[in-house]
Amino acid sequence: MRRPVCPAALAFLVLLAATASLLLPVSSSYGQNPLRPAEKKTDGQASPGAEESLPATEEGIDRKIGQIRERLGDLRLQPGPGQDNVAGSGMTPDEAAEWRRLNLQLIYLLESREQSLKDIKTLRHEVPADPGQSAWKDFSGNPPYPLAPLANFYDYIYALRSEVDALEVQRAVREANLNTYLKAREATERQLRQAEDLLKKSAGKDSAVRERRQRDLARLRNEINSEGALAENVAQLLVAEKIRSKRKELQSLEEQYRAAEAASPLTREDLDRKLAELEARRKDREKLLAAAIEDERSAKAALEKARTGRAKTGGETERIRLETASSKIGIYQGSIKIVNFEETLWQDRYRLGQVEDLGALREKRSEVDKALKQLGSWKEAFGKTALSYAPLLHSENEKLRSGTLSKEEEGSVRSRVAAYQERQNLWGQVVQALNQVERVATRWKEDLEYRVEHVATAARARETGKSLLSVFGKLWNTELYVAEETTVIGGQKIVRPFSVTVGKVGKALIILLAGLWGARRLGNLLKRFAARRYGMDASRTSQMERKWDFFSFLLILAFSLAFVNSPLAVFAFFGGILAIGIGFGAQHLIGNFISSVILMFDRTISVGDLVEMEGQFGQVKAIGLRSSILRRFDGVEVLVPNSQFMEQKVTNWTLSDQKVRYEISVGAAYGSPTQDTSGRILGVIREDERVLVSPEPVVIFESFGESALMFRAFFWLALNAERDNRIVCSDLRHRIAEVLEQAGIVIAFPQRDVHLDTKGPIEVKVLPGDRSGPPEA
Repeated sequence: MRRPVCPAALAFLVLLAATASLLLPVSSSYGQNPLRPAEKKTDGQASPGAEESLPATEEGIDRKIGQIRERLGDLRLQPGPGQDNVAGSGMTPDEAAEWRRLNLQLIYLLESREQSLKDIKTLRHEVPADPGQSAWKDFSGNPPYPLAPLANFYDYIYALRSEVDALEVQRAVREANLNTYLKAREATERQLRQAEDLLKKSAGKDSAVRERRQRDLARLRNEINSEGALAENVAQLLVAEKIRSKRKELQSLEEQYRAAEAASPLTREDLDRKLAELEARRKDREKLLAAAIEDERSAKAALEKARTGRAKTGGETERIRLETASSKIGIYQGSIKIVNFEETLWQDRYRLGQVEDLGALREKRSEVDKALKQLGSWKEAFGKTALSYAPLLHSENEKLRSGTLSKEEEGSVRSRVAAYQERQNLWGQVVQALNQVERVATRWKEDLEYRVEHVATAARARETGKSLLSVFGKLWNTELYVAEETTVIGGQKIVRPFSVTVGKVGKALIILLAGLWGARRLGNLLKRFAARRYGMDASRTSQMERKWDFFSFLLILAFSLAFVNSPLAVFAFFGGILAIGIGFGAQHLIGNFISSVILMFDRTISVGDLVEMEGQFGQVKAIGLRSSILRRFDGVEVLVPNSQFMEQKVTNWTLSDQKVRYEISVGAAYGSPTQDTSGRILGVIREDERVLVSPEPVVIFESFGESALMFRAFFWLALNAERDNRIVCSDLRHRIAEVLEQAGIVIAFPQRDVHLDTKGPIEVKVLPGDRSGPPEA
């Protein structure tokens, strides 16, 4: 995790950036890194701004340093335009001054690159093969280690992280400077090419000397930008080497610290010593706070006394003293809060030292993270407050240095300077205390993160289960609807709200489903008992079962709502939804439901009845809330909406009983004995066991037909869904035909006698046929 850079490092980097900006050419845009490849000059020589890779060996670095020193020697020996030969050099005084300034700047850049190369060489000598060997030497003996060495070890790691962060900022500054040099180099190369062209055009002219000097000046500018890019590149590589070295050391130190921390848990003795140290610090702050309160009280009294007098300063010194005392009170109170917070951190660390509860560790990590953000905001605010006194001190010191103040005014100014200096120091102390607490909190947060990442699998599984239960609990307690129940007591209305949550609905559904299951089992027992004890048929037992289901549902629903403490008023909400649903097309659904209730109590149609409606004939298998099932004799089951039983013509063949009269017509030939024929047909019908005895079967001599004597037999059969009575009728017809045949009674068939009345014989001719068509008339 990245750590904030310390103020001293920031001040150093700001100074470094300001110094570099003074040496850099003016440019408002930045180029791209890395360095562009070397370009050829007009005379075929390589540009001095070519990118160089850092040598891997010391000999290569020494060669680079030798080249730089050689160039420095040339520059120091190279004569430049002085005050006495400016006119002969072809330069103006300003250009001559620029020449001298550019030469000094080029020397500075070469020396900077030389020093960076030396630092790289020294750094490579200092970095050990094992970074941990030179990291920390204060541990001795075997673990567990005392608290103080561990705290010092972590402070060293914390400081090393800040150093790495400062190096990262420095590398960013070097990167920006490098890009600026590269961008400026593009402009100076263009200017150099233009100067070369002008020099060629002025060959043999009086202006050749000046143009040559202008070319040399442009070349010097370009060389400065090239050398500046090289110097920044080497400096950037030096910073990268330092960062790489520090990171290796930091990684080794963090591993050592983590191992030492794991082997050295915080003991009760360590905690007591730390709490005693914090208690002493708190008492010291409380003493300072009491002194500041007393100083504020005396300052108020002195200010009030000065205001009633005639002092020229008007109590200025007393007012400054009062402001300082008030600032001290606020600072010391904040310091006590910081001590209390640090004490809480140590206590939590001891309490959670051996805890494997992943949820508690994560919760504490979140709390510490929030506290760190709060500490960061406090540091920023208090740091700005401390810095705000710097311009005030500068202004007051300028007044003292002016020497124009009277003794009273000088005394007042000196009082303000002392007060401002004291406040600045106090705020600085607060920032230091915040830095200390921040290190403790950061260490505790990192320990928590390590423990969260390396927690045991069982603890992680328990935390997962708790998380799931927590999510389920939140869902279970989600409020769906709030019902209100109004009670009137003594003429005053008392409204009690009842919340309907997912949990209550779930409990009510569980009770309802369990109750319905039990009621269904009990209903089946009662159904079998009634059929066995009282001889009820299937239709009556089905009706009884439906009524049992209906009333048991209402009772169990009311019980489930009462059990979860939900009043029946909740149905007012659902009733409104139901009314809206009816208005938008649920009329048929409600009509079918009401029809099912009517059928349940009306009993005009019951399960097992044989009904006929709209050409559909079959047995009623079931009557539901919305529709009924009608099974035809061909095996097809038809769903019939319940409302059709109430709205259309329905024939119930088994409404009162299951007896149905059938008839069979028989035609005997003329000349057959009528009494014998009628008796034999009646005997066949009576012989069949499937024909009901009551009412008795009857055979009547119906009429004299055109071709036969007509007899009709009437008999009664019981309707049975398992038997097709048409088969019974067919069997009776077969038997009647067989009996009449044995008795010699002929079953007549349609016949007609044709009589021709003619006066003479009928002439019959046979004519040849025409195959192509009918004969002509």
